[in-house]
Amino acid sequence: MDRATHCPNCFREPAPAPRCRHCGFDAASYALETNNILPPFTPLSGGKYVVGRVLGEGGFGVVYAGLAQRLKRSVAIKEFFPATDNPLAQRQGLIVTARPRYQTVFTNWKEQFLREAELLAQFSHPRIVQVHDILEEHNTVYLIMERLEGQTLSEHLGGLQERGDQLAAGRALSPDDGQRLLYATLEALEALHGHVPPVLHRDLTPLNLFLVDNRIERLKVLDFGLARLGERTQSAVSLAVRVGNPGFAAPEQLGLYPGAITPATDFYALGATLYTVLTGVAPPNAKQRCAAQPPQHLPLLPNIDPLLAQVIRACLEISPQQSG
Repeated sequence: MDRATHCPNCFREPAPAPRCRHCGFDAASYALETNNILPPFTPLSGGKYVVGRVLGEGGFGVVYAGLAQRLKRSVAIKEFFPATDNPLAQRQGLIVTARPRYQTVFTNWKEQFLREAELLAQFSHPRIVQVHDILEEHNTVYLIMERLEGQTLSEHLGGLQERGDQLAAGRALSPDDGQRLLYATLEALEALHGHVPPVLHRDLTPLNLFLVDNRIERLKVLDFGLARLGERTQSAVSLAVRVGNPGFAAPEQLGLYPGAITPATDFYALGATLYTVLTGVAPPNAKQRCAAQPPQHLPLLPNIDPLLAQVIRACLEISPQQSG
């Protein structure tokens, strides 16, 4: 199986020329050579899995299309490779290595990624992306996950763009869609926070909420690269590397407010997400709000159901003891 015979998206033959007649994948749009990704059709776990095209890249890894060969099942394969937003790692052939000045930080994050991947694999919940298998090879970690068809909430909104000091969406959702989004996300958070000890996502944004078949009622939470177990104060490592999307992160997560990171931290991000999808612009970020004296309260939310507006404002309280 290689690029000459099979599609790197659906793994069926014949190979795209130029589009796959099965899935429509355009081979001409896919880069053949790059140092930041595994070559298409790289085998993992002795050939149990095969890596395909890149589905997405983020701060802590690369997500590939994949195939579980024996089961002939499409999967997604997430590789721990913090090189896109965080310059911790580099690739030498297939091997992932830490850059010299980040040896300790890389090791700490890899171990944390592995521990929390093992925990995430225990969840079987319709609102949480399912992990089928965990591999350790090439000096890194791979998560074998269910492959989802659809788009992220950010894509559903037409993308998020910076406008001055704010993020703006391409469009806003209707109040009814906003309520459906709230209830669906709360189901996921109930499962995560109800675990003993609670699992804290810490990066709940429109980029990490996935709409299967582009439907809000089929929402799943993605990307647990920053997830944490239990309540914690901010660590020097996470401050040095990444603490979540600044437009959605809570004050205590950014080191702007004293106190532990708790489930309230996720509720702050949920409030910022709801505010964004319903108004079309993100709320003032935590740094802007905390810089004001006294700390800045949110503006009123016109044309939004008063109860929903009340939920959003409660989530976005500056003090973590008051939010959620």
